[in-house]
Amino acid sequence: MTEDNRLSDEMNANTDGFTGGEAINSNDSSVELLDEDQSVDATESTVPVADTFDQTVIANEVPDVSQEVTPVVDSFAESNAAEEVNQDFHSEVDQTVAPVDAILPEQNPVVSEPVSDTSYSAMNHSDDANFMQTNHSVGDSWFADQTNVVDSGNSQQDKKRDTTYDHNLSSPRYVGYKSRLVKYVIISFIALAMLVLAIITYFSINITSSYREKSSINYQVCLSENEYYSTSCIGENVEYLTAISDTIKIDYNYSAVYEQQAARTFKYYVKTNLLVKTISEPEKELLSKEKEITDVKEVKSEGIVINTIESVDIPFQEYNGYAQKYKNDFSILSNCDLIVSLVERDEGKDRVISSVTIPLTKSTYNITKNELKEHVMTYEVPALKTKRDMVLIAVAVAIVINIIVWIKLIRFLSATTVHDSEYEKKLKKILNTYDRVIVTLNDRKRIDFSQQIYPVDSFTELLDVRDTIDKPILYYKVNNIKTEFYVQDVDKIYKYTMKEADFESQDQGDV
Repeated sequence: MTEDNRLSDEMNANTDGFTGGEAINSNDSSVELLDEDQSVDATESTVPVADTFDQTVIANEVPDVSQEVTPVVDSFAESNAAEEVNQDFHSEVDQTVAPVDAILPEQNPVVSEPVSDTSYSAMNHSDDANFMQTNHSVGDSWFADQTNVVDSGNSQQDKKRDTTYDHNLSSPRYVGYKSRLVKYVIISFIALAMLVLAIITYFSINITSSYREKSSINYQVCLSENEYYSTSCIGENVEYLTAISDTIKIDYNYSAVYEQQAARTFKYYVKTNLLVKTISEPEKELLSKEKEITDVKEVKSEGIVINTIESVDIPFQEYNGYAQKYKNDFSILSNCDLIVSLVERDEGKDRVISSVTIPLTKSTYNITKNELKEHVMTYEVPALKTKRDMVLIAVAVAIVINIIVWIKLIRFLSATTVHDSEYEKKLKKILNTYDRVIVTLNDRKRIDFSQQIYPVDSFTELLDVRDTIDKPILYYKVNNIKTEFYVQDVDKIYKYTMKEADFESQDQGDV
């Protein structure tokens, strides 16, 4: 292998390391495109290019090849054939190196015609510069892509953090003691106001309404056939003969005027009651026999007025004969009366509106009327009663709400109110009781701890020491759960330590 071929192979190997493709085959004999006098020594032209190229790769910089390429270009300027080969080579190399920006392997440069070692070296040097520029461009592009990826990741993380921060902002905020106390107080007073309002509303609803009613009675006594009276019926307010009385006709007139328009229904019927009483004791009844002589009838209101007339015929001789037979059977002295009444039936309760009293078992008799004079009556309005019942339910609900709210308020106040522990109670008792002999220390610098310390078990023992040596008791509060008392003598210190844990674990008793 000639020296030129060896140098050409080394250049091909260097080119393979960067392009990832196969080396250009230049083992064949060099194409003599130039005269021997115009040829360039391959050793002088190629070796410096290789050295410069290696330095360029190490420094990752684009090599400056202008000085070394210039002689080669000048030598090729004399030959058109060399220019055509150079152009063809650059075209083919550009086609091979162009895809380097994708850094893909197995891209083989294609050379249609072999060139001389000298021309290849010069062209390869120029291609190295192009390759380094392309490599820099690829590197910059890759770095920019990676930066964009990192920035995108950071942006997503920042967005995630922002979302988390927004989520934390939307989470419920902590409500302080004063806010909760104000909330409970406001709710409690609102509940109390609702209860008071419901109670006032309940008692302000008047479920009753009033109406004026009256009843009058007209009657006449119809006689049996006789030769003494020319008329068949006799009017009111006269003495009637029992022997010729046949039928008593009674007309009941009833009217009611309501304060407000209401759908009222007046239910009524007529009944008779045969009463037998003793003469000696008229208040005592021997017999009371009632009978409904009409069915229960209904009259509905027309606006605010109810008017009705009910007429009945009383068979006088039938009732008189029954009473007479009763007296004869028992041979007793008694008074017998027949009471005929107009009765109202309201929700299962009966009320006598008006009546007439007819004496029986007498030779003559006089009928007495008991009419209803105009007076005011009250009744419950169903709609108002339903309304008050609803208000009553609201009162009950308000009472339950108030109980719950006030219990919560009391429990909240109880839970948030600071109660003195047994330790604090004992400490306050000591400080208040023995204030005249206790000196409060802000720090313990006044105490000479180089002296021997004698601990005591109770404040009472420390008080005895104080009385013995006539020294004040030094009080120092270590923290909220620990207190120290000292009595300092000439060469010794008596110390009593009072801790909250001691009162929690055992009962100390009175100090």
